[in-house]
Amino acid sequence: MVKKKKVKEKIKETNKKEIEKTEKIKRIFIPKIILNKCTKCNACWIFCPHGAISLNEKGEPVINYDLCRGCLICLRECPESAIEEERE
Repeated sequence: MVKKKKVKEKIKETNKKEIEKTEKIKRIFIPKIILNKCTKCNACWIFCPHGAISLNEKGEPVINYDLCRGCLICLRECPESAIEEERE
């Protein structure tokens, strides 16, 4: 139980640092997931280098825009073209 608590604290600390970094970045485009086209292959989640994509209880990808830097790697990696770019 103690290990789980330490891991959760470490994740929160890491996410806080990533959010602080992201606040300094000026994004032009952000990704938007089109859920009716999504096949839940998780490619976007796997390839996101900033950990900005998580999966909800249904297994659908959800973007945390506080962590997203707008690199659009998720868009390029999606085999179903279920992610579109949107001007911020």
